[in-house]
Amino acid sequence: MTKDLLEPILSSLNSELEIYEISFLNEGSNPTLRVLLQSNHFIGLNELVEVSELLSEKLDNYESEFPDNYNLDVSSAGIERNIRNDHELFKAIGENIKISCYRKFSGHKIHIGELISFNQDYVEIQNNDPENLKIPREYISKINYILIM
Repeated sequence: MTKDLLEPILSSLNSELEIYEISFLNEGSNPTLRVLLQSNHFIGLNELVEVSELLSEKLDNYESEFPDNYNLDVSSAGIERNIRNDHELFKAIGENIKISCYRKFSGHKIHIGELISFNQDYVEIQNNDPENLKIPREYISKINYILIM
């Protein structure tokens, strides 16, 4: 299942929703098509129901693409979703993120702060330190959004 089929359906809603991930899971008696959504705003239950109903209706026209019986699971990717590539990093500039490192950098394996910038060599965050922290990419194992209250 590709984004090419689902993105036009989603864009017909004229919302800020984007597809974060699509997967087909073979769990239980019927496979599940899981569509995870992301947005710059909170994704409410009503919005998920609207997308689920629209996708279900439109996907019925593509019966040859799917097994006879399958479950459709439309969910939010979550507030603390992973940031997986440079495109997602760019969208996260100015947001609070958590960087997990393979080994200690500047005395810690976990760094939390506002994403300032990045390039092919490092990711720069502003945290409680007097100067911004530039973490080399070779140290980074995972980056995700983090909710700070």
